[in-house]
Amino acid sequence: MTDLTLIQILVGMAAFFFGGLVKGVIGVTLPLIALSILVTVVPVPTAVGLQAIPILAANLWQGADPAQIRPTLKRFWSLLAALVIGLVVGTGLLVEIEARPLYAIVGTLISAMALIQALSPDFSIAPRWERWASPAVGVVAGLLGGLVASFGPPIAIYLAALRLPKDLFISSLGIAYFSAGLPLTLLLLARGVLDATLLWLSIVACLPVFAGMFLGRRLRNRIDQALFRNLVLVGLFLVGLNLIRRAIW
Repeated sequence: MTDLTLIQILVGMAAFFFGGLVKGVIGVTLPLIALSILVTVVPVPTAVGLQAIPILAANLWQGADPAQIRPTLKRFWSLLAALVIGLVVGTGLLVEIEARPLYAIVGTLISAMALIQALSPDFSIAPRWERWASPAVGVVAGLLGGLVASFGPPIAIYLAALRLPKDLFISSLGIAYFSAGLPLTLLLLARGVLDATLLWLSIVACLPVFAGMFLGRRLRNRIDQALFRNLVLVGLFLVGLNLIRRAIW
């Protein structure tokens, strides 16, 4: 049974609201922001459990734009299929591979790619390369998701390099993240990380996330494509630095 104090609950609500706000604007960094704040008041396993349902629900909402679902699935079906396959393999290797070197490698690559794209405005991945690049990125993201619960950054940096319009970028991220987040959530339930009380609190935590995302989405509608792309790259650069931090500490 998980019991939280009033202070822990208030800090958790603030963490989820702010994480939802940023996710509503650029589509990423909810886990980074929420977890970074939550671990100041609760143990890491509790923080991970609290995030499970809000992240799953947020990605479902993010990817539920009717105008974007069909083109997203048509264009990135191979990425999504490979993502699930990689996730299955990655969770199977979880007990055999040391996570900290992976954090360092992935964090360095994500930060470097974000920096390259920011400093080289013309850098992009041509659509003709997607046929092989999408499943490759899906496998890598799935493996990392199973091993270190960080399937999001490789997908986000890939979609940013494709220079997708911001609404398609947001929808594609939401669908991809939901495709990976659902089996991970079921795994947390199966392993007992989510007990009955924590599951209920995780469901309630969706409320501040949705409030933040609603406000963030309205802010995103006021942002032009160039500024949106720069905000995404800044967010991904910080995600990479956070992964490096986790490797060191």
